[in-house]
Amino acid sequence: MAQADIGYALVTGASAGIGQATARILARQGVTVYAAARRSGPLEELAREAAGIRPIALDVTSDESMRAAMARIESDGARIDLLVNNAGFGQMGAVEDVSVEKLRYQFEVNVFGAVRAIQAVLPGMRARRSGRIVNVSSPAGVVPMPFGGAYCASKAALESLTAALRLEVRDFGIHCILVRPGAIRTEFQEVARDGTTAFRESSPYAGRYGSVERLFDQFSKRGSPPEPVGEGIVRAALAASPPHEINVPFDAKATVALSTVLPSVARDGIFRFALNRLG
Repeated sequence: MAQADIGYALVTGASAGIGQATARILARQGVTVYAAARRSGPLEELAREAAGIRPIALDVTSDESMRAAMARIESDGARIDLLVNNAGFGQMGAVEDVSVEKLRYQFEVNVFGAVRAIQAVLPGMRARRSGRIVNVSSPAGVVPMPFGGAYCASKAALESLTAALRLEVRDFGIHCILVRPGAIRTEFQEVARDGTTAFRESSPYAGRYGSVERLFDQFSKRGSPPEPVGEGIVRAALAASPPHEINVPFDAKATVALSTVLPSVARDGIFRFALNRLG
């Protein structure tokens, strides 16, 4: 199968999970990968394991950090042909419980961080009239979950931005791909759960948080490793004619497909049943 000519890639959130798996798989395909994250230790270890990976410190919430990362790439004589916007996190919490500050930070990482990276690489891609941008979303971007409103809202915003961007840059030879991973065995659940510590005991929804945690645990136990998602990202990114979006693995495909046929009252009923069953 014909593949796009991708020499250099920037993968954010590459210290673990989907980002790390994607970086490894791209490197095996002969792509030089700038593996970016705030935590340098895992990146150095990744670079020792896989040839072709160059660790780079990057905090996607910082303009200064983004400028420094791009300056480092330029000093290497490299150019970014592929951007994988994977950096992100989730937090649990009722809409009433999650402070505006926490909601703002959710968007700062999951949405504004992606936009920072996009705006950093687009001038070079436009000049070359080629490039690929992959934004990692979630089925939660189309199927909002109770007690996950902040995360779901950030992914819904990323979905809309990706759709708009795809139309804006197509005439410059740049392709945008939206990826919705299903339940994956990563640190996501632990991070999301830890965020409720400050308010859960005093919350009017305190009785529900245990049910939500058990629901998350069920997703985690049944989740797949991150490698299949990384493989899906790489296939789509390197394809001669890349798809607009992919849902991977099967549970993501099923969730997104059902969301298009089930009315909201039915989706609400499913969530209520699951929470009551685990209560």
